[in-house]
Amino acid sequence: MEQKKTEPKILIKTISLVDSSFHREAVQGPNFEDNLALDREVQLTEDKKLGIVFLTAKLDRKNTQNNNIEVAISVKYVGIFEAESDSDMDLQRFCEINAVAMLYPYIRNHIQETFLKASVSQIILPPINIHTTFPENKSN
Repeated sequence: MEQKKTEPKILIKTISLVDSSFHREAVQGPNFEDNLALDREVQLTEDKKLGIVFLTAKLDRKNTQNNNIEVAISVKYVGIFEAESDSDMDLQRFCEINAVAMLYPYIRNHIQETFLKASVSQIILPPINIHTTFPENKSN
């Protein structure tokens, strides 16, 4: 019996960095707290064949002794996804959940690499749960 080869119904067209900014104070205190905020924007073309997903991360590292923000980074990535003509997948839902999950590792890596190159103490951003980060995605 011949096995049918399954092909993806939604293709990744591109994943790109679209914006990045970084600032650090010359001297940083030893005690700090990191605050990460994520935001996403999903757009579909009129024919609903292309999904464009923007994922933005803003991270502030605050000195816990004087409450000054000593390190700040903002990163924005875009992913463009294409639904094949015979796809029965919901492109909107795919973009809201799966595409965001695909973009987040790029954000994590960019922030970690920037901190490393700027001689800022190491940061390891944990994986995220899309459903708790963006609770409006939960199915009823």
